[in-house]
Amino acid sequence: MTMTTGPDLVLAHRDNRLLAAAFLCSAVFCATSQDSLMKYLSGGYPIHELLAIRSVVAVPILAAIILSSTGLASLAVSPRHLGPVLLRGSLLFAGFISFALAFAAMPLADVVTIYFTMPFIVAALSARYLGERVGLARWLAIAAGFLGVFIMLQKDSSLSDPASYLAGFARPGALLAFLSASCYATGQMMARPLSRHVPPVVMSFYQNLIHLGACLVFATVVALVPMGGSTDKSLAFLLRTWVVPPTGDLPIIVAIAVLGSFAMPLFSMAYKHAEASYVAPFEYTAMFWAVLYGLLVFGDVPGPATLIGAGIVIAAGLFMIAADRRRLGRGTAVS
Repeated sequence: MTMTTGPDLVLAHRDNRLLAAAFLCSAVFCATSQDSLMKYLSGGYPIHELLAIRSVVAVPILAAIILSSTGLASLAVSPRHLGPVLLRGSLLFAGFISFALAFAAMPLADVVTIYFTMPFIVAALSARYLGERVGLARWLAIAAGFLGVFIMLQKDSSLSDPASYLAGFARPGALLAFLSASCYATGQMMARPLSRHVPPVVMSFYQNLIHLGACLVFATVVALVPMGGSTDKSLAFLLRTWVVPPTGDLPIIVAIAVLGSFAMPLFSMAYKHAEASYVAPFEYTAMFWAVLYGLLVFGDVPGPATLIGAGIVIAAGLFMIAADRRRLGRGTAVS
């Protein structure tokens, strides 16, 4: 799953809201479809193999976009900014791996719901590390968002066992999803100052190279020191050695590579053509695709707790976006 926020972008462009919405909805469709196909193959392949193939396909696509927009010279990032760019890419790599390991063990809709706490984490961190004022409206939205996740995670809890409420948060899949949201939130927070000096598509290019390099290194380690055989779905997805795909799986792997390669630039182009406060709500269309794929492909029927929790998270996110939009219109802090 890839979620991009407006501060990532610094290239001025004439607004085209209809085009921005189309780009964003297409990006969300590509990202969620990629995640669903990865989940489908997670029982027989390692995550580092699927991600490495995707990253190889993405290199020429991102290079072509850079060539047509900022020029190949923009890849020469100054040493002062290269370190933060690489650190950000590493955090996003950890976020993607955590997200993939989470959906290997949990319904995709549940993982996406937890992942949508990312904007709230960004808002909370921005007060501490960016010196931004986080007013009452944002704090209310943050609290409501985490309440929604709490409700969603309690679907297997028993009213007669209070400890089971805390156990929902302690499930490995839930912890991995929270880790993913935290890594992405930190990476997006870092993008705010970096985007003044490094174009977003260049950051995506370096991020993709980190994905590829890390996957190849990890694949080598796993091949030399076999660690497979775990019955845990997440660990098995992480620690398998590479396998030669049967002919029937090749179209799915190619689709993963193509969908993931196009998702990154589509997100960037969406926020390039309209203001973030307009574009961001379309991110939540991911929940529609996550539920649909869960039903059609995996037989995951969302229960009341999932639907209510997801609804609260989405409503809280939309409220925070609307509050920020009003604040920008008034030129004052949210309160």
